[in-house]
Amino acid sequence: KPTTNDAPIPGTDMDWVTQCQTYTRSALDLSRWEKQTALQQKYAEQHDAVNVWVEAEIKKLPMISFGEYGHDHDPEKVKALQKQGLDKHCAVAEAMLKEALVLFAESRQDLVQRCTHLNDALKTVRYGETYQFGLHYTLVLQTQAMMLGEIHKLLENEIEVLGTIARWEYERRKVEGSR
Repeated sequence: KPTTNDAPIPGTDMDWVTQCQTYTRSALDLSRWEKQTALQQKYAEQHDAVNVWVEAEIKKLPMISFGEYGHDHDPEKVKALQKQGLDKHCAVAEAMLKEALVLFAESRQDLVQRCTHLNDALKTVRYGETYQFGLHYTLVLQTQAMMLGEIHKLLENEIEVLGTIARWEYERRKVEGSR
């Protein structure tokens, strides 16, 4: 009698295909970035409006003569207007921060919700430490890499937004320190 191998094919004890497809479908829905893009655009427009205001106010200043060096606006008044502009930029940045923190929390919660099922499945096999994914090895590996990439992108985006916000406070302090 020939010996037969009745052992299940590695990786078939769990439905990795459905797990991976479910996560991948959710990851490919890029509509969740629309709020983020709208937030950044909204506040970029507000910062542009502050810049337009500063330029318009500077143009209203009378020109003064610097002898042989020519004519220009009073540098002290220009500096005061630029400081007012930075104060306005900081107020815009503060409003953006409040809105961004809510959006960050929502985005993180959404990501956790979408990743939990697949991550829990990976935990049950200790992320493959002693588990053979078999036929599904490449699929699971690619999906896990996508999941980690999405987490990285989310954090990278938060850092970029926070950096933009912090830059305005940095600029204001730099001007205040140069007095």
